[in-house]
This record gives sequence, C-alpha cells and structure tokens, in this order.
Amino acid sequence: MLQRLIEFACCPADHGVLSIGSAALVDRLNLLIEQRGLRELSGTLLTEPHEALLVRADQSRAYPVRGGIPVLLIPSAILLDDDDRAVL
Repeated sequence: MLQRLIEFACCPADHGVLSIGSAALVDRLNLLIEQRGLRELSGTLLTEPHEALLVRADQSRAYPVRGGIPVLLIPSAILLDDDDRAVL
C-alpha cells in the first residue's frame, strides 16, 4: 500500500521524488527516538517510533509514516546526517 501511495507523493519542500527508507534507517532513527535524541525539523522531540519513512532523493530529509499514512509536512521532517545516509 505504501508503495502505491508514494507513486503520487512528492517532497513538500522541493517537490522531488520520495522513496521508502530502508529497515536499517528506520531502526537507527527509532533507536535515537528511544534514547530521546531525535527531533523533527520543527524542534519537537520525537517520542513514538516510526513504522516507516519516506526519504527525499537527495537523502537530506525523511518524512514519517504514521498509521500507514505519510506525514508530508515540512515541520515533521527529520534531517538526515551522514551516519543516517550510511544505512540507506
């Protein structure tokens, strides 16, 4: 279902293509959430693990999927660093 959704979705910031983030990336970011070390672009501390992520083509941001629905809002984006990109 998620694969079909992203065929019609795009990054709200640059309108580029999105892809489904790897399980390794989801696990890495969920570990950071568990350790209370991950914030959205808005600055909000994340407390709930992600079930999936959609990643921008330039791999600089990821958007969460909650309840099977992509949250394609710029403030909800997670900035990815080099360590995150290493597990994509």
